[in-house]
Amino acid sequence: MKIYFHYDLNNHDFLSSLILNQYIFDNKHELYTNKFPNNFFKNNKENYLSYGAGHTVYYKLDDQLKKNIKLLKDNEIEARISDKYFDFIVFLNPDTKKLLSNDELYFFSKLERVYKKDEIVIIDGHDHQDVNVTLAKKVRYFKRELIEKYKNYCEPISFSFPSYYSPITETKEPNVLKDNIFNSKNTKKYNILAPNDPRFANSYIYEDEKKYYEQYSRSLFATTTRKGGWDCLRHYEILKNNCLPFFPNIEEKPRLTMVNYPVKLQKEVNSFFKNFILHDDTYFIEYNNLNKQFNHHVSSKIGLKKIQSASYFDKYENLLSEFINWFDEYGYSGSYSYKLKL
Repeated sequence: MKIYFHYDLNNHDFLSSLILNQYIFDNKHELYTNKFPNNFFKNNKENYLSYGAGHTVYYKLDDQLKKNIKLLKDNEIEARISDKYFDFIVFLNPDTKKLLSNDELYFFSKLERVYKKDEIVIIDGHDHQDVNVTLAKKVRYFKRELIEKYKNYCEPISFSFPSYYSPITETKEPNVLKDNIFNSKNTKKYNILAPNDPRFANSYIYEDEKKYYEQYSRSLFATTTRKGGWDCLRHYEILKNNCLPFFPNIEEKPRLTMVNYPVKLQKEVNSFFKNFILHDDTYFIEYNNLNKQFNHHVSSKIGLKKIQSASYFDKYENLLSEFINWFDEYGYSGSYSYKLKL
């Protein structure tokens, strides 16, 4: 298939990066774009299109994979659309209001004349829950933060972890930069709760990717929450590092957002964490007041000794095993090719 990926540089996001990254890595189709994603590749330390200090998604692919996607000029794009050279057109996190504005209407009108609805795809990775229904009726519309109101116009889609780090591809030649950034599953746990806490800005102290992952792999639990939206790359980063997520208020998550996320299992983990940790003043005096002293409470030798006792440890290991099994099946970006059906 010949697939054209259209970047809106003002609205680029992790979800768009994960999807395009996966298609480049798979190398199963002819890929074209209006903006070359240099920051996907290991020897290109450019600042544009990078978020989260570039962790997880950026600067991983080997430079030899650059040949898997071709940059086109505007006049080339327009000509190939007129000739229906591409099999699919994919808009990556566009400004959906602008797409139907006077400035863009001519371009989109031409698409509609040449392409069928199922051949035009929009990836909406915005944090908000709103959907431009007028546009959604004209295309296949994938919405990250999908709610019931728009279920007849959109399909759900979620974040993931890059598949070149999945168990399936780890044993193959990965064509990515392997820096041994993940610790083994047997890494010793030093913290009950990982230092990085999304509720508190002063815990965002990890610019080094290996150290960022390490603080998860050396912890029993890590807090993750809804911020701009419910879905977040952090959920998957925690699990990839063999750490259990503590996700307050997960029961409030809309059904169609993070549609495959194991809510029942997460509630069980939350309950285990609360019963073991939050109700015991020896370990966490005031979990909700960690803002200025998050480092003071994350480590407790007494708490670690207690959880490593037979009854607690077995429960922890069982919960972690269940979550990792789910993650291995649903948590990697290889699922996008099946989801999008391009």
